[in-house]
Amino acid sequence: MTTEDELIAAIVAAPDDDAPRLVYADWLTERGDLRGELIVVGCALARLDRYDPRWRPLRRRELDLESQLKLGNIERGFPKVLGLKMEDLSTLPQRLQQCPYEHLDITVRDDNIGPLLAHKSLGTVKRLKLTLGAPLAHRRAIAFACWEPLAQLDALELEGLLAEDLTFGVLFESPHLRRLRHLFLAHYKTRPTAPLRVLCGSGLAATLQELTLAGFTLPIPDMPRIGYLRALRRLSLLGCEPHDQLGALDTAWVRLETLFLSASGIDDRIASLLEGESRLRRLSIDGERSFDTASLRRLVGTPALRAVSSLGVRDSKLDDDAIATLVDRGALSGLQVLSMDDGIGDRGAELLAATPEARHLRELDLGNRIGVAGLRALAASPHLQNLVFVGLFRNRATREIADELRARFGEWLYL
Repeated sequence: MTTEDELIAAIVAAPDDDAPRLVYADWLTERGDLRGELIVVGCALARLDRYDPRWRPLRRRELDLESQLKLGNIERGFPKVLGLKMEDLSTLPQRLQQCPYEHLDITVRDDNIGPLLAHKSLGTVKRLKLTLGAPLAHRRAIAFACWEPLAQLDALELEGLLAEDLTFGVLFESPHLRRLRHLFLAHYKTRPTAPLRVLCGSGLAATLQELTLAGFTLPIPDMPRIGYLRALRRLSLLGCEPHDQLGALDTAWVRLETLFLSASGIDDRIASLLEGESRLRRLSIDGERSFDTASLRRLVGTPALRAVSSLGVRDSKLDDDAIATLVDRGALSGLQVLSMDDGIGDRGAELLAATPEARHLRELDLGNRIGVAGLRALAASPHLQNLVFVGLFRNRATREIADELRARFGEWLYL
């Protein structure tokens, strides 16, 4: 008879294959274990687009099962992330044998990563997050760059107190990072110079598809170097204070499909960046109260925005005229996702509900000042029939209006 350990070993040996998981699910279900249904539901969800009408009820059931089983962050029936402190790393091999983890999150109080480097395999892990309490010394960076398990990673996240360019240069030239597609660098406390020069001159320049920089200074002379990242499709600059440096992105701009900006002072600078040709499909702006309706008006007038299918503006100074701008300029005709969580009130909601172009929207996250009139207009709109996500958090909904919204949007509503 097949034991539970053997069933789990088969899953760990083939983490991308649903078949061993479903065999284990049958074994659990025969014994009255709810984890069996959780695996079946999770595997079904993984095969569906979230716009599929079957997705939402399955997701609801998955959340219900997670609650009953006191589990969280589950994917295809198993925990997705393993978080450990460096002093607990002795348990890593056993844990990796018991579950097909995809993400490993390690916290180090200083820069002593020796206990991590002692491990010769990361099992099924594809994404490693390393949070450092001190900058990585050069000799430790060399040891890390030579660590063979890096070769199995698709994504690497380094957070905390990071190193200088010399240390980054050693890491970026690692022969084991050829599979890496996503690099996330976040520096705390101080704001050092982003290691763009060494990154864009490294072997990663030909393969990196996603880059996130958080908490860095972005020197103007170095910004055009992002254009050397020939495979880059997604760029996130978080709290990097880009200001005028945005104009220096023009060499990389035409290849980007997703851009996330979170910084003060970006106002109309993003509009000037969008003047030329681009492949941009998703744009998210967290303006730290510097992006207003006038900034949006200039943005909507740019050629590149016509191809954008997902637009998000947060922590801004928008008002109802922001919706009027989108309606008057015909900008809604190409949007599938619209998120504006600040400053939109009743008039903005009523304008959106009345425009036929709103029928193109699949996801809507709107306002924090919408009252009864605006919410009722959204509930009654004949043009919002294609929404599969309706986020109306922090708005002024009475119980009666909440019932009307639920009657209209059902499972898709988040209130």
